[in-house]
Amino acid sequence: MATRAALAQPFSPPALLLDQGGMGGSRADGGPFVLPGGEALYFHGVESGRARIYRVAVEGEGAAQTLGLPVPMDVVDAAAQASVPVVSPDELTLFFTSDWKGDGVVGDKDIWMTSRRSREEAFGPPTKVEELNTIDDDVPNWISPDGCRLYLHRVNARRSWLYVASRPARQ
Repeated sequence: MATRAALAQPFSPPALLLDQGGMGGSRADGGPFVLPGGEALYFHGVESGRARIYRVAVEGEGAAQTLGLPVPMDVVDAAAQASVPVVSPDELTLFFTSDWKGDGVVGDKDIWMTSRRSREEAFGPPTKVEELNTIDDDVPNWISPDGCRLYLHRVNARRSWLYVASRPARQ
């Protein structure tokens, strides 16, 4: 994590997040997603060869920020990988990529979605986002604040592509 006092200021030297939140520390940890207000960080961590999604509360601002302990978001069964979380600003919808072999999996890694009614609840069973999945590895990257656009990328052995999926605003 690197911080700066103002937009015109340079960033501080980066500090390893492992040292600040009690996080695991695998070279395969990644996929950081910070909520727009900066109050939480979602990421995937790898333990015993399995990628899991975690949420970490962020308190304070700038150099005074502190991180809570990582809380696992168990969104797929224990044998599957769940990585690269993308979360709606209200934290009620979570998109992620997974190799989970649920019904109708198209590629090795597909985009899945799960939701909940409040932040205090656990996420419900995930559903595959069928209209976004291909035979390539499909990975979400960012969701717009209104939830109407999801940026994603697709990867295969030869190429990588960037896409944006959009839908009308809910009435």
